[in-house]
Amino acid sequence: MNTDERIVRALFDTKALRISSPDQPFFYTSGTIGPYYINTHFLYGSEAEAQELLTKIEAAVRQPEKLTAVLLPLLMKQYEENSTYRLVIDALSSKAAELPHDIISGGERRDFIFSLPVAQLSGNPHLSILKSGEVWFGRRTDDIEYEPEKGELAGQQVLHISDLITAASSYTRTWIPAVTGTGATMPHTLTVVDRDQGGKRALASVRTTLHALTTFSAELFETAANAGLVTKSQLEQILSFLENPTAFESKFLAEHPNFLKEQIALGGKNAERARLVQERLRHA
Repeated sequence: MNTDERIVRALFDTKALRISSPDQPFFYTSGTIGPYYINTHFLYGSEAEAQELLTKIEAAVRQPEKLTAVLLPLLMKQYEENSTYRLVIDALSSKAAELPHDIISGGERRDFIFSLPVAQLSGNPHLSILKSGEVWFGRRTDDIEYEPEKGELAGQQVLHISDLITAASSYTRTWIPAVTGTGATMPHTLTVVDRDQGGKRALASVRTTLHALTTFSAELFETAANAGLVTKSQLEQILSFLENPTAFESKFLAEHPNFLKEQIALGGKNAERARLVQERLRHA
């Protein structure tokens, strides 16, 4: 089994990638539906471990000058002890070594799970970017971080490492402006999963090239089906969705006319998300 196949297997084994049953698609926060759901941070080892880590990241962000000092020991301990997480970090490190860069960056919150260990293993400085656009920098990963002055990193190339890319809106809205504000550039970015939903094109438009460990493609899911990870009916739905997400949704709702009403009747998060779908379709 090659590294790419092992990454795909890890996505399923940790439940980072979940496939819906044919009659129960997932709701997405965008107010749409689809046949799979991804929580890339579960590659840290498991859902429980990843959720606990996110809580610690949220606490660490409140003192950003100590963010690396607090998180890195936890991440490197997991790297040593968990073979799945180590597989992912090693794969990222290997790809990162092929790309020109002086600095590794990551964005709040999930990116840090992957960017900090890669910076540590490669010996690169780390740039921590908060959702607010604040930037904290340490020339060594064991440094106390500080806010670099405008233009301080002029001439430096930053490689941003992320957990997941969909449309790359976080990049164009926050990550890239934060990097360029320091004087540095971001010619390349590396992600664990590219959902292949326009992110690569959006990044290319701002002169950043996307590289991914895994891209959600027909080939990936066909490989998963051949390995017994996806059923034939699930594969058919996934391929339909990949070809045209809008047509997939229209066809599903036409074949299941009571689906949204039933989800609303159940209450909870699914009810909220079903209402979002209804509202979006009403104004379409």
